[in-house]
Amino acid sequence: MHDDWDLADRPEVVQAFRDEQRVLIFVLGQKRTPCYEVRITQGPERIWPPIYNIEWRETGGPCADVVTGYFLVTCVEQSGAEFVRVRDASGQQQVEARLVSDVAIGGACEQAAGVSYSA
Repeated sequence: MHDDWDLADRPEVVQAFRDEQRVLIFVLGQKRTPCYEVRITQGPERIWPPIYNIEWRETGGPCADVVTGYFLVTCVEQSGAEFVRVRDASGQQQVEARLVSDVAIGGACEQAAGVSYSA
């Protein structure tokens, strides 16, 4: 496995939900093969609100040439922003962060810790 992460292809769905302190980001997309890892990371830029990168890398080894779905969820501390910026290989998009109750975000953030699904 190599350590190089690249910006992933544009996902089909990016949604964001927020309370006064946190933002929950959902991403639904397609990997080129099952042998890709996908993640969301905060970009290096020092801007507000921050830009979150959707990145992937090949895990190496023999792999079937089959497009495979993925689902990512991440919860970040980000107060006061009505949107998030998400960057992929096609560029940057601004996603509205819909306001929901802190109870809903709190429960979702607890469950989101470490969640990443591939079909």
